This record gives sequence, C-alpha cells and structure tokens, in this order.
Amino acid sequence: ALEATLPRGSRPLLGSPGYSVLLAPETPGSPHPAAYGGVAGKGRQRHRVIFRNDTTKACCVEVFTRGRGWREGEAVYRSEIPPLGAAPPFEPIEQAWHYTARFLTLDGARLDEIGGIMCECGDVRVRLRTPGARDAGPSTASLEYPRPGVSATRQVMLGSKRIENG
Repeated sequence: ALEATLPRGSRPLLGSPGYSVLLAPETPGSPHPAAYGGVAGKGRQRHRVIFRNDTTKACCVEVFTRGRGWREGEAVYRSEIPPLGAAPPFEPIEQAWHYTARFLTLDGARLDEIGGIMCECGDVRVRLRTPGARDAGPSTASLEYPRPGVSATRQVMLGSKRIENG
C-alpha cells in the first residue's frame, strides 16, 4: 500500500477511486510539507470488449478508431473467432474512446461493421449473428451491455419479447 512507504504521520489529503494524494508531516528544515501521490489499491477497474461469433463459420474481427475526417485508423486489435465461439477479450488502453469493430470472413470479405463501442462504464459484448437457420441471410453485428445481477438470457434482449440464450 502507498501508506506503508510514507513517513509516519502521513494523512490523506485528497483522492479518487484508484488514486490517492497523501500529506506527510513537515520535514525538519523544510518550509513546505511534502505531498505524495500514486495509485492506491488495485487501481481503477478496467473494462473489456468481448467478441462473439454466433454463426456457423469462422471469422475475423478488427478493431480500430477513427482519425481526422473520420478516416479509418490503424487496427488496434485483430483476432480470429471460431464458429459459435468467442475471441480473447480486448481491453482498450483508452477506455473512453469510441471504437469500431469490423467482422471479416477468413478470406477478408467484409461481413459487417459496428461503431460507437465504448467500455468506459462497463464490459461490452459485440455479437455477429445471422437471421434464420443455417446462416441464411446477411450477418449483422450488435452491441450488448451486460448488467451485473441480470442473467445472460435476459441481457440479450432486455425489455423485448424476444429472448435468446446468452
């Protein structure tokens, strides 16, 4: 803990979740008290983006940001996703940025793209699905924001009559 490394008599001055500033007692001969700041505890909770492929064909996902003039930036994450499976979670360094995910076939053909992915307030699940049986119809991507304490089944279409397994 930060407090254990400071001089005896240090006290909290101010702080926010995951960061503290402590005021240490005056050092003899110094006209000013010392303040120390640093990460306290585990730090701020990091959120993730989870990519699911609910189709019967393997695909790839690329994640990128938009640059100036809405030009596509360089991909910050790439992964192959097995059929009816998930990719390793993506934990963005910049949690407040907006990201775009593009789903591609293994040959590089575009399946779908979805923007506005932001995980500053919690984990986000991005799913690729096809309507109907046997992947009939075009694939579409969707966003889900899982809520703590709500079952995965109800999170899929919360507030809708259509309920699917999570």
